Amino acid sequence: MTSFELWQKWLQEKVTSHEGDLNIRYFCNTTTAKPVAIVQVTGKHRLGQFSVWATGEADYEVAQENGKMVQHKWGMQLQTDDSDLAFGEFLKAVMDEN
Repeated sequence: MTSFELWQKWLQEKVTSHEGDLNIRYFCNTTTAKPVAIVQVTGKHRLGQFSVWATGEADYEVAQENGKMVQHKWGMQLQTDDSDLAFGEFLKAVMDEN
């Protein structure tokens, strides 16, 4: 398995583990020049997207319903030991009700 395939599996596992609790979806696009695996989460007042790219980078963005960006991290180089922390930070930002 390639590194990207491992990150795809990791994101799919995140979706599976949160399916009953969150409005969460997984997408993957491998037909572009820069393949990407994406998890989208819809909170009560916020929307978020966590992306892992075939280049090894990861990003997340969280916006209010009106589209105003409230938190983001771009260009992260995830490692196995900090990936759960980054995803947890992302989920916390999406689920924040302020």
